[in-house]
Amino acid sequence: MPQPSDRPDGSAGDELMQEAMDAMERLARRLILEYPIVQRWEQPADVVQEAMIRLQRALRDVQVESRLHFFRLAAMQIRRTLIDMARRHSAQTSMAANHGTGDVAREALQR
Repeated sequence: MPQPSDRPDGSAGDELMQEAMDAMERLARRLILEYPIVQRWEQPADVVQEAMIRLQRALRDVQVESRLHFFRLAAMQIRRTLIDMARRHSAQTSMAANHGTGDVAREALQR
């Protein structure tokens, strides 16, 4: 797996992160469809932004063994972000609490 130190300018790490962001964007666009309440209030880019922050935190504690491991970790952060966003938007105090997608959100969380 490319390490930031593989190139003198550290661009290997930048390339991997850009590739990860592109893959996370594609995954977020696909998975957000399973969470209608999130889809109503958030854009895939919002999901990716929050998931990328989570991924960077996770990378502090995890020794990445391969590209596959890295991308699985990124996908897990997308899923966790979507679940947390669905919980936030279905909470009684959220803006979404009084909108018609509330029942759909509860159903999505029960899956």
